[in-house]
Amino acid sequence: MSFPAATNSAQGSCFALSDVCKTPVDGEEKPVAYPNTAMLQQSLMQTLSQKVFIVGKHAATVTTEISMSSGDEAGEGGGVVSGTVSGPCKFKTGSRKVFIEGHGAAYLGSMTAHNNASNSNMPVGTQDMPSQKKVMIGPG
Repeated sequence: MSFPAATNSAQGSCFALSDVCKTPVDGEEKPVAYPNTAMLQQSLMQTLSQKVFIVGKHAATVTTEISMSSGDEAGEGGGVVSGTVSGPCKFKTGSRKVFIEGHGAAYLGSMTAHNNASNSNMPVGTQDMPSQKKVMIGPG
């Protein structure tokens, strides 16, 4: 089975559900779950492949980090686990068959960590919208 390889094109996105944040409700903070989305076009350039391009865009790997996510802004008190709102998103899984500059290639369905991904894997997400549909890779 093969999946579309991830790039920094405008179409690609990562999604996590149940991003629980402390939200002001009736004068007190209560935990509320929000959807959280990160767009691959906002990937930090230094975390993308500098030598491999797919359909004219930089290839994404397990080292790719998206600078910010959105959807949980109403949770002003920060995430229950991460302590952040609109934090970065980072790929946590990549292909074990296809390597780009020594790192597993990211693909549609790769697991992601949203909101300050360096400290936690919560909320866990996935690349849910393909960046492109021409180059397919095996997860392995």
